[in-house]
Amino acid sequence: MSLTFSFPKELFDRPIDILAIGSLVLEQVIQVERWPQCGDQDRTPISSLTFSPGGCAMNVSVACTRLGGKSALVSAIGTGKFSHDIQVELAKSGVNTDFLHRISGRDGNLIIILSDSRGDWTVMDYIDPEIRLRKEDIPPADFFSQAKIVHIDGYSFVSVGDQETIDICVNRAKQQGCLLSVDASVPAVRTHLNFTRQLFEKADFCFANQREVLAITGARSLREAVHSLHPSGQKLWVIKRGPRGATVITCQGSFHVPAFRVEVVDTIAAGDTFIAAFLTSLCKGEDLCQSALRGSAAGALACKGSGSLTYRFGMSDVDNLIRESK
Repeated sequence: MSLTFSFPKELFDRPIDILAIGSLVLEQVIQVERWPQCGDQDRTPISSLTFSPGGCAMNVSVACTRLGGKSALVSAIGTGKFSHDIQVELAKSGVNTDFLHRISGRDGNLIIILSDSRGDWTVMDYIDPEIRLRKEDIPPADFFSQAKIVHIDGYSFVSVGDQETIDICVNRAKQQGCLLSVDASVPAVRTHLNFTRQLFEKADFCFANQREVLAITGARSLREAVHSLHPSGQKLWVIKRGPRGATVITCQGSFHVPAFRVEVVDTIAAGDTFIAAFLTSLCKGEDLCQSALRGSAAGALACKGSGSLTYRFGMSDVDNLIRESK
C-alpha cells in the first residue's frame, strides 16, 4: 500500500517553511575515550573539545535553511559570552530572527555534553532562569500567517517558556491556518506529560522517540504504541528510532524508514535534523516516502560532526547518500 500526504496547496506561497519555537544554547562537546569513573583524575583523556550552537529549535531552523528552505526562530537569548556564536550562526544560515528576544546583561545558556567513542552522550546544563520567552514576545498573528509549518520543540515549555506562552503560539498557528509540528523531549514527558499529550492531540506532525511515545501513549511496547495510534485525516506520527530508522504512521497505515550508515562522531541533533529535512521536503512538494527518506539520511549525516551543527551539508548531500545506499 502506498501511503500519501497532501500538503495544503494554499500554504505553498507562504515565504517561511518552518517557524521554530523553543530552545537555543551554546554546546561544549567533550569527547572522551570512555565514561569517567570516580577517582579517574588522570585516566579520562579528552579526545576532542568542540563548541557549537545548538538547542532543538535552533537545530531545526538552521538545518532547514542549510537544506534550501526558509525558516524563522522564536526564542530568548542573552547577549554575553554564551550567545555570540549562536547569533553568528543564525546570521550565516539566514534564519529570520525578527522575534529572537535578546536579554541584555545575561551570558546565555550553556550545555556541556560528554560524548564517548560509540557516539553515546550525556548532558549537564547551565540554564539561566532569567532568559525566558514570555507571552509578550510572541509574534503577532500576521507573522504566523507567513509560515507553512509552526514547529514547537520539546523544551519550549520546560526551560524556554511556559505553557501559557506556548498555548498562545499554538492558537495563533491554528488561527492562521499553519500546520502544527510538535516534538517531544524526555524532560517534557517526565515533568509535563499532560500538557505534552494535549499538544500532540492538536498537532498535524507528531515527533517522538521510543521512550517518549511510550510515555505519551501509555503503551508497554513500541508495537503496542504503534497499534494504539490512529491518526485521522492528514495527521502524521513519526517515531524516531535512531540506528533502527523511523516509523511513520498515517490514517492509511504505517511504514518503516530505514537508517543510513555513516561514520558516527556523535548522535547529537540527529533527531532535530531528521525533522528539519522531513518537513522542508514536504514544504517543497515532495511525497511522504521521499520526505521521510530525506529525514533519515539528513539525521545520519548530522552524526558525522561533533555537536549539533558543526557538520555542514545540503540537500544534494542528503540525496547523494540515499542514492549511494540503494
